[in-house]
Amino acid sequence: MTHTLILSVLLMLGARDDGVLFEEGFDGKIQTPWKWVREDDKEWRIGESALHMRSQPGGIWGGNNAKNVLLIRPEKSDNVEARVTVAHVPKKRWEQGGLVWYVDDDNFVKLISEHIDGKMYVVVASEQRGKGVVHGKVVAPQANMELRLIVQGKKVIGQW
Repeated sequence: MTHTLILSVLLMLGARDDGVLFEEGFDGKIQTPWKWVREDDKEWRIGESALHMRSQPGGIWGGNNAKNVLLIRPEKSDNVEARVTVAHVPKKRWEQGGLVWYVDDDNFVKLISEHIDGKMYVVVASEQRGKGVVHGKVVAPQANMELRLIVQGKKVIGQW
């Protein structure tokens, strides 16, 4: 059985004070200068104004083997916000999709929609120097949601 995660209908990165830095609608092809980490090109596609990815085993949380991590470097690194609409119908525990403020596999903050024990959760977690911490986990009413990360200096705020 195939499980597909529609990672985003619209990914927008904006400066909190200057407007939109870029907007990716995934309408036919990837428009902006993205970089893949451990790309598996057979497990993703662009279609219906969305990026579709097949859920695969792996993670950056302590394992550093997640495939198809899609990154873009913002023009500035503070006072920035990223938004994504996540739509998925997870079947297995810990299937997730969302946003990551990514430095490398051992240093990041993530805001995700995650399937845990039959329920959907919004989870905020971080890893610094390879040590992970869950900062918050809230039951979500549904799997499909808009997530937003706001970076203000050294502070990262997650909203959904």
